[in-house]
Amino acid sequence: AQFKRLAEFRRIHGTTTVPAKYPLDQKLGNWVVNQRRQYQLMQEGKTSGMNKKRMQLLEGLAFQWSICKD
Repeated sequence: AQFKRLAEFRRIHGTTTVPAKYPLDQKLGNWVVNQRRQYQLMQEGKTSGMNKKRMQLLEGLAFQWSICKD
């Protein structure tokens, strides 16, 4: 369900960079933050909810795994 919402967000905004506190869909913002967290855990070899299939789906939307904060 959240993946479809992310795809819709990308269609409208041209990016998958959903603000963590996105006022129009707080759950989507939280979900995106969690996907990045799970990816990071997986990269560190720790227990994670991320798997290759989910990674491929997200990467198909040009998902950004890390966000640089200025």
